[in-house]
Amino acid sequence: MKKIVAVLIPVLLLVFFILIMIGDPFLKKSFSEDDNVPAIIKEIKADVINDNWADAKVGVDELEEAWNIITSRVQFSTDRQVLDDGDLSIVRMKGFVEANDSAGTLAELGAVKRHWTHIGEY
Repeated sequence: MKKIVAVLIPVLLLVFFILIMIGDPFLKKSFSEDDNVPAIIKEIKADVINDNWADAKVGVDELEEAWNIITSRVQFSTDRQVLDDGDLSIVRMKGFVEANDSAGTLAELGAVKRHWTHIGEY
């Protein structure tokens, strides 16, 4: 019995850690309205195209919160550089929204979307 437990515990731990490391395609999916990154990106794009800068600013704040929620979930299973680049793009986007610069905002929005698709790629 002791030998079975001595082998079973490390095997179960290894399986658990492997599942965490390969689980980012599942972990990046939206579990609530607060972390639905693709939907927030679409809303921001529509706001920028329609020159609705007040809603775009709110949307960027929501995007930053959603990105932080996703980052905490996938931090052990994805490349840290992808997450940091996404953070940087969101910060730049905030500046472009403050300046009402639609070209810069849309460019950074495209960068965030690209970083989002790279979460979970191997």
